[in-house]
Amino acid sequence: MIKQKGNNIENNQQTKIAREFLHENTIPINVDQNKLTAKLDRGILIWEAPYMTTSSTITTLTNDLIDIPG
Repeated sequence: MIKQKGNNIENNQQTKIAREFLHENTIPINVDQNKLTAKLDRGILIWEAPYMTTSSTITTLTNDLIDIPG
């Protein structure tokens, strides 16, 4: 399982957005067009979402996720 931490600048609730679109064995790789960046750092997923991130943006991001077979 990938541990995760993150920051939504809009409301500063850690992992709020991550819970909505990340799941085990799925890693997003720097989605520039939505200004969301994520990386693995020693097994911990580090991510940050922009101020105006919405559910529809998260749906768009889901299409850019890379599935890693477990």
